[in-house]
Amino acid sequence: WFFVPFTTATQLEFSLQTQDENDVYRTVVPVPSQPGIIAVEVPKTAPALKLDQPYRWTLKAVVPCPSAEPDQPFVQGWIERVTAPEIAAGDSSMKARQYAEVGIWYDAVTTVAESRLRSPNDAKLKYTWVELLRSEQLEIIADQPMRN
Repeated sequence: WFFVPFTTATQLEFSLQTQDENDVYRTVVPVPSQPGIIAVEVPKTAPALKLDQPYRWTLKAVVPCPSAEPDQPFVQGWIERVTAPEIAAGDSSMKARQYAEVGIWYDAVTTVAESRLRSPNDAKLKYTWVELLRSEQLEIIADQPMRN
């Protein structure tokens, strides 16, 4: 999940790499027509991530630039596949809190985001979303629209 502000980018490029910079997955992501939070999904056909091995993800905006070596804005971070903990049955808000408590941020965000896309007017999900983003000092984007 990425927040994409208004941009002049012609495309977004997402990559997932091993620590030694070998590509696991790379794709072009459509630039949203309006600012918002977008999902970037790695397809099931991509190689599975190995347990307990860190991978670097990067989302780069390709922007038109007249100079010979343009400075392309990007964000990057690390992700690691871990053994999933036992998550009690319950609603999306409860599951997201449980994932967040054990530090599985991507699953926490995805659990709430996907539920919000299905039920955008659910007040409990909105509250959970805001609190989850606030826990990482990201509440400034909590009201941004979500896009598939």
